[in-house]
Amino acid sequence: MKTLQLSENTLLLTAISILMIPIIQKDMELKMDKLSLLNLKMLSALILVVLMIMTKNVEDVMMENIHGVKMVHFLLFQLLH
Repeated sequence: MKTLQLSENTLLLTAISILMIPIIQKDMELKMDKLSLLNLKMLSALILVVLMIMTKNVEDVMMENIHGVKMVHFLLFQLLH
């Protein structure tokens, strides 16, 4: 069970990291083409879906990783606006 929990946390952190890349590059005024940006969003969404599939009890994971989940919501909001 510990290894599964570690995997969930790792996936959550990976998703957060990937979601942050477009925001960081926007702040730094770096240019990223739309296809790369779309691929990053799709990859992070895929990781989040895998995370949800892996977790049998989503509520428990969300409570344990509430700050990570809030961060993902915040970053998705930033990307969509």
